[in-house]
Amino acid sequence: MNDNQNNIQRKNPLKIEMEQSIQERIDKYMSQETKINDYLKNDPLAPKKQKEENKINIEMEVKKLNNIFGEISPYIFKIRENVPNILAQNKLTACYFLFGKIFQSWKAVFLLAHNGFHYEVMEMMRSLEEAENMIILFMRDDDASPDLKKWFTGEVVGNEKARNEIHNFMNEGDGMIEKDKTILPINKMMAGVYSGLSKYTHLSYGALLDLFNVYTRDFDFDMTSNFYYTHKSALPYAHGKMQGTIVTIKSFYFFIKDKKSYDKIDLILKKFYPEISSKDKINKAKNVVEKFL
Repeated sequence: MNDNQNNIQRKNPLKIEMEQSIQERIDKYMSQETKINDYLKNDPLAPKKQKEENKINIEMEVKKLNNIFGEISPYIFKIRENVPNILAQNKLTACYFLFGKIFQSWKAVFLLAHNGFHYEVMEMMRSLEEAENMIILFMRDDDASPDLKKWFTGEVVGNEKARNEIHNFMNEGDGMIEKDKTILPINKMMAGVYSGLSKYTHLSYGALLDLFNVYTRDFDFDMTSNFYYTHKSALPYAHGKMQGTIVTIKSFYFFIKDKKSYDKIDLILKKFYPEISSKDKINKAKNVVEKFL
């Protein structure tokens, strides 16, 4: 078996980590039962207090995300200027519909997060990922693209196709990024992320464990765990996805050669996420990349 075959058969590192984390979580939940019971005897109101604290933190984070979204929304609406007829079947109209879905999805995320629906927020993250990836796929091709034609007939274009196109785009470095000659495994990294998000959509056991309430030792019907994970997991992820949305809008204006809008969106990106170009952020990204090399 050659090296290429070995690489194909090798499991995605992020998948391996997720598989290991399931058993670790079960072991943790089993071992902490006595400790939790003692904790509740000393402070029976602890779950309620934690829930209220998470609600307050969620409200603040949703407000931050909403403010960011308020600044980029005009650039979604502005796309309409390039789309005289939204029923015309070309890549611009396709992207306009997809950006409309992104807009609507973010509005749904804010409502869901505010009410503590962690699991459903994570499902929306997958939808956003798919829409953003498809925009790059369509904008990289022309109006005669078989994928675009397939999409306009109502068929589904697989996300793998879009991931591979983004992989090519990022490694070409055609104006969007500065890089050396190292071929980065963008498609493999994106596959790992997409697989993780898909576990929520497809109701995997690992994802459903988020809905285990450590206090009641039951399904999280009272939403205590939901509010906890919304604060600690879903909203931090949503901030990363908001960066992705901004980059996708920025990429769109790059493709249509609207430098003025491109530069303004770049300023918004740096305003809210200045760490995106920091050495620490770059080093963390490199650590992830190394898992796939």
